[in-house]
Amino acid sequence: MTSVLHQFTSLWKRRPEDRFEPVQDLRTQQSKTQRQQEELLARARRARLQNVALGQRLEKRAAQLDIQITGLIELAKEAVMAGRDDVARLALQQGHLASSELRALQIYTREVRLERKQVAMIEQRLAAQIQAAQIKGEMATDSRQGASSASRSQWTDLGESIELAENKIESMQARAYALEHRAEFAALDLSMGTVGEASAHQAGSIDIRAEVERQLDGLKGSNGLIAQST
Repeated sequence: MTSVLHQFTSLWKRRPEDRFEPVQDLRTQQSKTQRQQEELLARARRARLQNVALGQRLEKRAAQLDIQITGLIELAKEAVMAGRDDVARLALQQGHLASSELRALQIYTREVRLERKQVAMIEQRLAAQIQAAQIKGEMATDSRQGASSASRSQWTDLGESIELAENKIESMQARAYALEHRAEFAALDLSMGTVGEASAHQAGSIDIRAEVERQLDGLKGSNGLIAQST
């Protein structure tokens, strides 16, 4: 991931006596420099597109959870009316899990969007500098006389920013996967004879039983209307 940046920055470390080369060598060096700059730009674009895909994935998961939460609340109401408090408790329990994941995804989606703006700014800045270098002929000048310290700093900073963006999108993808798989939801319906072992273990592993009982009492005392916790 750092090889292109290393090759790119090494161009600025040439000795003064090596800066005056035949025209063909200058053209070769100019072409190499341009390819390296364009590769940096391609990497920035890939990072932005990966961010976009991640955002879409998070939004899709959030929509699924929203539907699931509504379905679990309806199932809890039906279970109470059918005298199936065990199914109602589990539906409310899973509703809490889904709501917790949804809130986390919504917060994380905002972070992903913010990072997308940062990557887009890097991409735009890099594209503008490549265009400016081509118009002004700076690449050819740099090959003969060495780049200015300001130019070296600009390209190095951009290369490092792209590398940081690539590392961050990898971290974000891993975090999104963890969020999506931190809770598993059992398939529930009123035909369940007893609560399965996996579901019972899941229900007992999170300290929300008191809230579930409060909601269950609310269902029983208000003709199936449930007050969602915030």
